[in-house]
Amino acid sequence: MQVLRAAGVTGTAAASALARAAIIAVGFGAMVLADVRMGFPVFVSESATRVAPGAVQFRAGLWAVTVGILLLSFAVRRSDALAAMVLAFLAAPAAFTSGLITCTPGCPLPPYSATTNGNLLHAGASIVSLAALGLTIMLISFRQPTTVLGQVARLAQPYAVLLLSATAVALVVLGHQPLTGVLERASLAVVFGWLLVTSIAIERDTAREATRWPTVGTDMRHVSCENQAR
Repeated sequence: MQVLRAAGVTGTAAASALARAAIIAVGFGAMVLADVRMGFPVFVSESATRVAPGAVQFRAGLWAVTVGILLLSFAVRRSDALAAMVLAFLAAPAAFTSGLITCTPGCPLPPYSATTNGNLLHAGASIVSLAALGLTIMLISFRQPTTVLGQVARLAQPYAVLLLSATAVALVVLGHQPLTGVLERASLAVVFGWLLVTSIAIERDTAREATRWPTVGTDMRHVSCENQAR
């Protein structure tokens, strides 16, 4: 809270930023703990299967992150409506679906293993969610080069694009192999890290705009008073 106040963010804006960040952090933390309890399986999604000891914990954490994404979309729409739409109508629903429909033990996927429609739906939802978050990072990076939000996105963009692309290639070329799991976890760490930092950083841009407009209004009032005096 003190950091936000030092940046000019106070009151409701600071509380909103902290609430968003807390929801995302708690959700991601729950997912990580569930992954640890499962013994770090190859795919992260294996920590949510019916045989996983932390399945409920993982799904609850993912849904908490989904709520955080929705809250962030409301904040982002003030500066970038397109990025907000990607978050609200692609990333969040896909993340919710990924938690709602879990894969079977081992999360078998073609072309290396026989699978089920549920596994395909879960995998598709997970891919869409991460791809949408990666797209949001790119949109904000290119469309807001001078804002704090844009600076955070530019910092995350090369890592997010590289790791998400590498994960997609590994999924197709290697399949259910340890390297695929390592790349997937690295991608999630970058994307969730961006979500967490952006949840707070966006309010700095809002505070900057709020301090800019009163100054303009004050200058106009001075001009008006001078004209009346003449």
